Amino acid sequence: MMLSVASCGQKASVPTDDKVVLHVDSWPDKDSAPADYERMMNIKADFEAANPDITIEPDTWRFSTDSFLPKAAANQLPDVFYIPFTEVDKVVDAGYAEDITKYMDEYGYTENLADNIKELVTRDGKIYMVPSNAYALGLMANKTLFKEAGLVDENGYVKYPKTFEELGEFAGQIKAKTGKTGFIFPTVKNCGGWHFMPIAWSFGTKFMEEEDGKWVARFASPECEAALNFIKDLKWKYDALSDNMFIDNNEGFKMLASDQGAMWMCDPGQSTFNNNVRKYGMTKDAMSVGLIPEGPAGRYTLMGGSLYMIPSGTDESVIRAAFKWLEFRGVTYKENESSLKIAEDQFKQYVEEGIPVVDREMFSVWKNPLEKNTALRKQYTNVDFNDYKEYIEFKDVNIKPEEPVCCQELYALLDNCVQAVIENKDADVKQILADAANDFQVNYLDNLN
Repeated sequence: MMLSVASCGQKASVPTDDKVVLHVDSWPDKDSAPADYERMMNIKADFEAANPDITIEPDTWRFSTDSFLPKAAANQLPDVFYIPFTEVDKVVDAGYAEDITKYMDEYGYTENLADNIKELVTRDGKIYMVPSNAYALGLMANKTLFKEAGLVDENGYVKYPKTFEELGEFAGQIKAKTGKTGFIFPTVKNCGGWHFMPIAWSFGTKFMEEEDGKWVARFASPECEAALNFIKDLKWKYDALSDNMFIDNNEGFKMLASDQGAMWMCDPGQSTFNNNVRKYGMTKDAMSVGLIPEGPAGRYTLMGGSLYMIPSGTDESVIRAAFKWLEFRGVTYKENESSLKIAEDQFKQYVEEGIPVVDREMFSVWKNPLEKNTALRKQYTNVDFNDYKEYIEFKDVNIKPEEPVCCQELYALLDNCVQAVIENKDADVKQILADAANDFQVNYLDNLN
């Protein structure tokens, strides 16, 4: 008899032979990603050989905002599911995540979390998630277009803009000399608001504040007006933006990778490198990553990432199996023979495919770097560190998590603000933000109070 836990609130009894089935999400599709599928099936086989009391049941479902709630309500969540930081509050508040504080403490994960990550994964003193990876938005450049525009130094490295004014100048120069978009800025699917947020912070914007237990919208302000006017200038002063008014994240990456755009704010992590090469055909030597420019209030960037959760009500035996699985795969701070083998196999595959392998992790969720993993990275490095140096050294950067409440709704409203100033050179920025802040207050924040 095997144990398969019914997710979300239904606890199962432990069978006599203690055989556990662990349903794992985000499994690669055999047809569309055969190499990844084969790699994961090999990991599954090795794990089950080392843990004969556990069987891994692959599930190709991946988190999406559209499918999660129906799946959770129907008790059909996998026993381990992978989600972005942006969705944590909704999942926890809805009661669909198991409190795993006990296990995080017992296995030493809590004490080894980087301080800023520990704050992100904790809710009311409890931990509901195991962090997998984290990032802070950086500025990715297409070196080919920078070279064509004459914006590289004597060694051929990208000259990154230090201020937003300089970004506008560089982006305009690229557009004038190459005919391609100098700075890719999204406008739809909440992406415009997401990208606008760290820019607005850098201009000194406060989006919301809590007063007497109530949230109050604060972004109808001179600071946010200055930030939105910068976006307006990108279009009407510098002529640096795309003629396409409807850009989301997928389109943005596609433009960068296909030499149609020179700069793009993004998560400069391994998944981005993979997609740039595999999905869009970008060469590893055309990529470079720097920091988001500095604004009048400093240099701010937005932190994000992904993590693993376990459905509420999951049996303890399945929770412990989940931790064994994550540790075996190298998700945690613990280095072991299996996690290093998996990492080395990945690095080999990346090198074969021409995907960048940087000689150190771009952003770690743990206090201390993984020494053996870093040694492997150095062995398989296939890019010039100087193309990533500015981002990795990460000097004088303020890192912030997303705004505390109604963040996706705020992004959608900011999308509209961005669209308005790109569409109309005479747009009234002050009125646009006043209307958006009022809408945010009345239709979202007031509903929380």
